[in-house]
Amino acid sequence: MSATPEDFTDVEETSRRLGIGKRRLRDGANHQGYPHHRFGNRLMFSAQDRAEIADMHRHGGRVARRTQRRPLARTAARAAA
Repeated sequence: MSATPEDFTDVEETSRRLGIGKRRLRDGANHQGYPHHRFGNRLMFSAQDRAEIADMHRHGGRVARRTQRRPLARTAARAAA
Protein backbone atom coordinates (compact mmCIF):
# COMPACT_ATOMS: atom_id res chain seq x y z
CA MET A 1 0.00 0.00 0.00
CA SER A 2 1.53 3.32 -1.01
CA ALA A 3 1.31 6.47 1.04
CA THR A 4 -1.10 9.19 -0.02
CA PRO A 5 -0.53 12.91 0.54
CA GLU A 6 -2.94 12.77 3.49
CA ASP A 7 -0.61 10.31 5.26
CA PHE A 8 2.19 12.87 5.50
CA THR A 9 2.67 15.42 8.27
CA ASP A 10 4.89 18.48 8.38
CA VAL A 11 7.59 19.25 10.94
CA GLU A 12 5.25 21.03 13.34
CA GLU A 13 2.63 18.25 13.43
CA THR A 14 5.24 15.48 13.55
CA SER A 15 7.12 17.08 16.43
CA ARG A 16 3.83 17.47 18.33
CA ARG A 17 2.87 13.83 17.75
CA LEU A 18 6.28 12.48 18.73
CA GLY A 19 6.85 14.86 21.62
CA ILE A 20 10.20 16.16 20.38
CA GLY A 21 11.25 19.65 19.42
CA LYS A 22 10.94 20.97 15.87
CA ARG A 23 14.63 21.85 15.79
CA ARG A 24 15.63 18.36 16.92
CA LEU A 25 13.39 16.82 14.28
CA ARG A 26 14.84 19.02 11.52
CA ASP A 27 18.42 18.36 12.65
CA GLY A 28 17.69 14.65 12.81
CA ALA A 29 16.37 14.61 9.27
CA ASN A 30 19.16 16.80 7.90
CA HIS A 31 22.15 15.39 9.78
CA GLN A 32 21.36 12.19 11.70
CA GLY A 33 19.55 10.02 9.22
CA TYR A 34 15.95 10.34 10.39
CA PRO A 35 13.67 9.00 7.64
CA HIS A 36 11.80 11.76 5.81
CA HIS A 37 10.59 13.01 2.43
CA ARG A 38 10.99 16.35 0.74
CA PHE A 39 8.23 17.94 -1.28
CA GLY A 40 9.88 20.95 -2.83
CA ASN A 41 11.47 22.67 0.14
CA ARG A 42 9.06 21.14 2.67
CA LEU A 43 10.22 18.43 5.04
CA MET A 44 7.46 15.83 5.42
CA PHE A 45 7.08 12.58 7.36
CA SER A 46 4.96 9.54 6.50
CA ALA A 47 3.36 7.27 9.08
CA GLN A 48 6.21 4.80 8.59
CA ASP A 49 8.80 7.58 9.02
CA ARG A 50 7.15 8.64 12.29
CA ALA A 51 7.12 5.05 13.56
CA GLU A 52 10.82 4.62 12.75
CA ILE A 53 11.75 7.90 14.45
CA ALA A 54 9.72 6.93 17.54
CA ASP A 55 11.51 3.56 17.57
CA MET A 56 14.88 5.33 17.34
CA HIS A 57 13.99 7.38 20.41
CA ARG A 58 12.68 4.37 22.30
CA HIS A 59 15.97 2.51 21.86
CA GLY A 60 18.14 5.56 22.37
CA GLY A 61 20.41 7.27 19.92
CA ARG A 62 23.99 8.30 20.02
CA VAL A 63 25.64 8.77 23.39
CA ALA A 64 25.77 12.39 24.36
CA ARG A 65 29.14 13.97 23.66
CA ARG A 66 29.79 14.98 27.26
CA THR A 67 29.45 11.37 28.49
CA GLN A 68 32.07 10.23 26.00
CA ARG A 69 34.80 12.48 27.39
CA ARG A 70 37.46 10.94 29.52
CA PRO A 71 37.86 12.29 33.03
CA LEU A 72 40.51 14.98 33.44
CA ALA A 73 43.92 13.71 34.43
CA ARG A 74 44.77 14.57 38.00
CA THR A 75 47.81 16.72 38.39
CA ALA A 76 50.30 16.13 41.21
CA ALA A 77 49.09 19.30 42.96
CA ARG A 78 45.45 18.23 42.84
CA ALA A 79 46.24 14.70 43.98
CA ALA A 80 48.15 15.99 47.01
CA ALA A 81 45.34 18.29 48.12
